[in-house]
Amino acid sequence: MSIDARSRVAVAELREATERQRVPAVSDIARAGARRRRRRAGAATTVVVGLLIVAVVGSGRFMASPDVRPVTPPTPTPSPSFGLACRAPGISCADGRLRVFDVLPVPISFVPIGGVNTDDITPANATLQINRNIGSRSSGVIVFEHPTAIDPSTGAPATALAGSGAAGAAAWLAGLPFVAPTTVRSVVVGGHAGYRVDVALREGATLSAFKAGQAAQFTFVTGHASGLDWSAAVSESLRSSTYYLVDVPGHGLVVMWVWAWQGTASDVDALTPLIDSIQFG
Repeated sequence: MSIDARSRVAVAELREATERQRVPAVSDIARAGARRRRRRAGAATTVVVGLLIVAVVGSGRFMASPDVRPVTPPTPTPSPSFGLACRAPGISCADGRLRVFDVLPVPISFVPIGGVNTDDITPANATLQINRNIGSRSSGVIVFEHPTAIDPSTGAPATALAGSGAAGAAAWLAGLPFVAPTTVRSVVVGGHAGYRVDVALREGATLSAFKAGQAAQFTFVTGHASGLDWSAAVSESLRSSTYYLVDVPGHGLVVMWVWAWQGTASDVDALTPLIDSIQFG
């Protein structure tokens, strides 16, 4: 090969080497393009995620599974202070007191104590019944605004008591033959002077009547022979009770009988705060 030929071959080889350095191979171009696309995709993903984070944080919400529900606490419903009795005709409730009017000759109000069932306030026939339940023990107060005293020897009204007022009725009650020895004490109820008589069944006493399916002896009833549910009595299950007797001006004798069924004197005494809270008119 001549020098010229060799020179031409050398020049051609040099040119080819130069071109290889200046122009990248197709495979290199493809790889570079793939790298650029990945970078662009990564950048786009970063932007989208960033926008989602901004949107979520900005709205104050959180991502939760479809099963999760926001829980709204229930709004408590206020109930009447003394139950349904406050909605009954002739009964009102205000300032912590329950007042019975219209249905009684003398309106009366009191402050219920723990255990008093204010849904079972029964005013009728000039009588108010208030029940108290603590567990299995029952007690209560019956207010007689037109009481009739019962003569134990005849079962008829004790006519000798007519017009004797609270003092005469208290002395008569304390002297009944089926009542254990007791004392008449002076008290004040509803701003009126009156008397308290604690009554217990005398051992061996003869009981000639019946109340709540048991042998008993009546002391006061509302009316006569017309529903002895409205009655005060002494029996084996009513061995201890307390009577409050007051003269209400313009009306006359009112008897409040505090009882405890199969209870003790302490069950009766537990109702003393209710008696102390009573007001007439």
